[in-house]
Amino acid sequence: MGLIRSSAILSLALAGCVAAPAARQDPDFRERLLATIPEGVRVDVPIAFSRDGRHAAYVARRGDLSRAVLGAWEGKPYQVI
Repeated sequence: MGLIRSSAILSLALAGCVAAPAARQDPDFRERLLATIPEGVRVDVPIAFSRDGRHAAYVARRGDLSRAVLGAWEGKPYQVI
């Protein structure tokens, strides 16, 4: 997968299956915003999605430092991840 560069804010949305309540048998399909990649951030590896389709995780690179991002949580910056 190629490098994703954001010239403006790039939003990630997943149109997919979200776990359906136990009373329903058919899956619940809906589009929802999972993450927003800020201006000036590069994503060097593929974006990962949780099995239930509720979370997106990626490695954000800004300048010489990278950090893991899961939703609103951001890890510590490192030279190499």
